[in-house]
Amino acid sequence: MTQERRLRLGRRAVLLGGAGVLAACAGGGDEAGAPRPSGTGRASGTAGAGSPTPSASPTTPTTPALPQPEPWRAVRSEVEPQVKLAATRLVERAEGPLRPDAPPGAAVATRVVYPQYGGLTATDASVMVVAEQAWVVDDEVRRRGITVDVRLVRRDGRWEVVEVRPGDRVDPDRVRLRGAEQRLLASPRVDLPDAAVADLAAGRTDPRVVDVLLRASRRWRLSVSVLRSGHPVNVFATDRVSNHTRGRAVDLWAVDDRPVVELPLDSPFLAEVLATFRGLGPAEVGGPVDPDGPGGVHFADLVHRDHVHVGFSAR
Repeated sequence: MTQERRLRLGRRAVLLGGAGVLAACAGGGDEAGAPRPSGTGRASGTAGAGSPTPSASPTTPTTPALPQPEPWRAVRSEVEPQVKLAATRLVERAEGPLRPDAPPGAAVATRVVYPQYGGLTATDASVMVVAEQAWVVDDEVRRRGITVDVRLVRRDGRWEVVEVRPGDRVDPDRVRLRGAEQRLLASPRVDLPDAAVADLAAGRTDPRVVDVLLRASRRWRLSVSVLRSGHPVNVFATDRVSNHTRGRAVDLWAVDDRPVVELPLDSPFLAEVLATFRGLGPAEVGGPVDPDGPGGVHFADLVHRDHVHVGFSAR
């Protein structure tokens, strides 16, 4: 499976506004990585009888242009949009540890696929920013995805970034798996960020998570935000280890190209998605609404307004 296929999720995320570009990067072109057409010119005038045929002018090598993604913008249904804006602007600047694969000095264009909450209180927040980056090396546009757990605090009424925790990275084109994991990796109906591919490659994902994604993908296209890497270790603001950390959970930010955060709370499609995942046997299904009330499989809170969480208990 190619990087291009996996990262089409980022292109669909244009509905959400995309992300920004490092101020110093060069721009141009509608297709990322496509060189500008150089063409071949001909001498002016018309060749008459006996005139030599004009030769084509030499072509000039061109440097591929970086994409110019727009900064990420919040939709009206986002909870605490200023938190996500602070987190995404930091990632879009692509400084220091937020440009892990690009060579020093290279201009980096960063497009935010989606920023999902990892936790939110009145004073603290975690935003898991899934993004794709592009830069030019040896006249070739290179691409790689990153997932970053951005931690923020509210000070004097404003949200400020206090820490960044980059997720694991892997070259997806070099990953070779077997069985169900390979089918998931190769599926055109499941978009996996690079950090999730790293989890699969490291054998850190419960087979039940792989199975539930494969089964649900028969019905819908699934856009995964996080498996394990890039998610807070504990359930935010608690001392309980997250099922994500144990490899037993997955979060989806969009289903059939429809961002969860944009679905109305009374959406029949949202109800269908939640009910379907519950029918696949997980111990917990989080989302924007709670169909079965306290103590049931479903749960809902402000953190899960922007995604569907599917998790399993210990065997």
